Amino acid sequence: MVEFAIEVLLVEAGERPRKEIIFNSLEDFKIIVNECTAFPADAEIIELEENVVLIRNEEGFLLSLEGNRRIGDEIISGTFFIAGIDDEGNITSLPDDKIEKYCKRFWKIEKFTDKEVSDAYWDMWFRASDDIFV
Repeated sequence: MVEFAIEVLLVEAGERPRKEIIFNSLEDFKIIVNECTAFPADAEIIELEENVVLIRNEEGFLLSLEGNRRIGDEIISGTFFIAGIDDEGNITSLPDDKIEKYCKRFWKIEKFTDKEVSDAYWDMWFRASDDIFV
């Protein structure tokens, strides 16, 4: 069943994560992650674990959005949020135990230079493109 509104964990650059209730629509997702309305980009959905996704601006780095948090080797640029996802692919509310888990994970505010964000992006891009030439 698709929920009209969902509870998510919102993570903005320079801020601590917080619980928010948002409308459950792709258009609303785009509004949240698009800090630059002159060149709106798609909301990208990344699976973090079973039934948990991160939703971010697909073009955050290219739009020069501020580096927010590091996940592995990547630095996420711009605002993102974490939500649940069911077995049919519907975005859902994030359960309380996952809100607590990811709130702890992203509690520390991280600061990055433009060079750190750029280096992380291009390193990731070149690693991904290596497979094309194999």
